[in-house]
Amino acid sequence: MEPYLISFVTWFMEIVLSIVAVGIALLGLGIGVLFGNRPLRGSCGGTGNCSVCGGDAGHCESSPHTPPDTL
Repeated sequence: MEPYLISFVTWFMEIVLSIVAVGIALLGLGIGVLFGNRPLRGSCGGTGNCSVCGGDAGHCESSPHTPPDTL
């Protein structure tokens, strides 16, 4: 192969592998949020109070709009 073609293939593979690595990291974070079974909190030491539950985590579990646990 020509040297410029080898350089292009190497560059292309580096970009593809970087995108795949970032995708795997985002997928892992998403799965952690889904299976963590906790309400999201602020990262800066916020209170975590939301307008829906008003700080009462039990409110969301007792809401009639919450789908039943099927797992």
